[in-house]
Amino acid sequence: MDGEQNKKVIIEDFEYKREYTKKTDALGNTYIDGDNYRYWSQDIAVSVLNPEQIVEINEDIEAFAKETQDKFKGLFDARNNKITEGQIKFSYDATVSIMGKTKNPDKITVIPAKAGFGKSSYIYSFLSTLCKHINSGAFSKFSKQGVIIVTDKIEALRQLEKDIYRDKGYYHQDGKHNTKYTYILEAWNKNSFKDGICKNAAIDTYEYGMCSLMECPYYDKCKMSYQKKQQVYSPILLMTNARLKQYQDRIEEYRTWIDRDKNKQARDIVIIDEKPAIIDNYRIDTQLFSTLKKTVEEAKSSGTDIVATKEFLLSEIHQVEDDVLKLRNEISQYRNCICCGEKETVFTTDFKDRWQSIIGFKNIDLLNAVEKMFTVGALWCNADVPYFKTLGIKNFNYDGFKTYIFDATSELDPDYEDERFQYLNIEDYKNYENITFHIYRAKEMNMSRSALNYKKNPWKNTAVAEWINNKFTDKTYVVTYKDNAKLISQHLKNLGTVIFIDKDEEKPIIPHFGDTKGSNEFKDAKNMVQIGWNKAPSDEYLAQCLSRNAVFEKLFEKQKDKFAKTAKVLENENGYFKSYDEANIYMWRKMAVEFEQEVFRTCVRDFSADNAVDIYIFKPDDKVISLIWQRFKKCNIIRYNNVPEEFQQEKILGRHNADGTDNKIQAFIKWLRSEWDGSKISIKDIKAKFEISDKYWDKLKSNQAVKDIKLKRNIKVKREGKGSGQIYYLYI
Repeated sequence: MDGEQNKKVIIEDFEYKREYTKKTDALGNTYIDGDNYRYWSQDIAVSVLNPEQIVEINEDIEAFAKETQDKFKGLFDARNNKITEGQIKFSYDATVSIMGKTKNPDKITVIPAKAGFGKSSYIYSFLSTLCKHINSGAFSKFSKQGVIIVTDKIEALRQLEKDIYRDKGYYHQDGKHNTKYTYILEAWNKNSFKDGICKNAAIDTYEYGMCSLMECPYYDKCKMSYQKKQQVYSPILLMTNARLKQYQDRIEEYRTWIDRDKNKQARDIVIIDEKPAIIDNYRIDTQLFSTLKKTVEEAKSSGTDIVATKEFLLSEIHQVEDDVLKLRNEISQYRNCICCGEKETVFTTDFKDRWQSIIGFKNIDLLNAVEKMFTVGALWCNADVPYFKTLGIKNFNYDGFKTYIFDATSELDPDYEDERFQYLNIEDYKNYENITFHIYRAKEMNMSRSALNYKKNPWKNTAVAEWINNKFTDKTYVVTYKDNAKLISQHLKNLGTVIFIDKDEEKPIIPHFGDTKGSNEFKDAKNMVQIGWNKAPSDEYLAQCLSRNAVFEKLFEKQKDKFAKTAKVLENENGYFKSYDEANIYMWRKMAVEFEQEVFRTCVRDFSADNAVDIYIFKPDDKVISLIWQRFKKCNIIRYNNVPEEFQQEKILGRHNADGTDNKIQAFIKWLRSEWDGSKISIKDIKAKFEISDKYWDKLKSNQAVKDIKLKRNIKVKREGKGSGQIYYLYI
């Protein structure tokens, strides 16, 4: 590699562990000295490269990059949007890095431009420029260049196709067929029938192999049947990340495109917008074997020995499942441990041949995962539903392709800590004085999955909705767990006006974690409320971390007491690993990455904007906040230790008597909050009305929820009379 890589520090002095000094007093009691401790910290940094360190550059490439840069800048000017010198330089450097001859073909170049930096506009500008050169034919050295574009959302691809067509028209017209510069490679999704792609209205869920002549009567009339042949005539192929995941081992099939002179050309550039799947984990449990058995039982074949073949396959699957259960029983005492591969093969050659003959490639990945567990090894996870997890990294550095990934949070994401990746240096520094993070720290404000469980704490879902209703009048982006989105939405006012909704849902409902990736639907939000944290179980972070960081030869090396020794190293307490610091660091970084992406769904994604944005979060992990504080330079953080009145009141109102009726405090609070008209009433009459003793009345007066209502309604106390005849009244 020409030149030295430049070190770019993303996070400085991240403290990931602290141990306090233990002392013994004169009586022999051990205590922790809060003033004396030692801590461990690290910088998180990446090595970045300039374009000339990544590719060889010539005058033609520089001219192409200048055209793309001018197109990119023109888009901002046309929209009257501000553009920084950093954004202009990014459009030039990215183009040079993509179009030049790579100096290290084995490397994948990551372009970490922040959300809102103009990535979508850049991809359009780049493709528009490329289409111009393709149309020029022999007059351009880039006329034969094809590209594969990958992104998360099919809607984004459809919009990109419309924009390119509006700008450049058709690539080729021969009187019979009109060929666009772009071709979208479809995959079935829940909107396929509505979008006119799928012709079978009866299909509501995807199953492997259903898009075939054997499984679907409409297949020959559907785009799925002919797109493989049609796509070769367009120089630019568009597909989703889900499609890439499905076809990445066979991407070579999509390399070739045929120009209008019927000459074969190459699509040897792959541009992936948003992070692709990097970690390669499979869960081995009873559900996996149920899936395999169901696949065999439902297989359709016209062979004469189909019954015997199915019996043979099921018998071998049962045998392997028994082996898994035996191993599970052997290590059931451990929370996590490493299991080494003990076999050279798992499924017999006869099994594989018969599977291929009646089933084909369906669920072959599950068979491979089981094979990997017993031949290489796996992680044991003794969760509520125990399972094994295979470990590994996906291979998507395709021979003969130049691969580029646009990922705004890649620099903090630990999955990219791999020698296969190299970073293009992007000058996207920005101060975020306009962002304020509001952090509610009280234990009552815990919004974990269990804390929001409807059966345990139904009141908390209502409380957070009421709090949102009372607090926000400007556009607000609210996101939470999938299981709680519908319930919370039922109590929210102004859905679709003040509160953003998920447009993919049939009924008004707020978005949920995992369904907002790549979305810019909420870019006008001035506020954001994240209810909970998109946190996976500790087993998942452990499996991903081991896949990313472990040397497999050492990890799966056979040794005496392997189960016990690795269980000790991987010991877990309350979701954190006591000794394996790398897994904790991995977890915190992943959580910070997920949260940063949610923040950039709001108007923060407008890189030139500096209007105030308020982000509200509940009971976060301090380690995650320390990462976020450095990612959003000069942001403001306000911490609250109080519990908002909506939570105080709903906590009380949500707990009824065993028969479902209101208890005394519930009845009193409902009356005090909304039923009482404020006219003068004696405290004696109130006690009689709700059957409250003097002692219980004193308790009610000191209740914070009651205090909040009295303050909000401006309720006053008045005394009339003297001596033993004095009477106290409440009034407004």
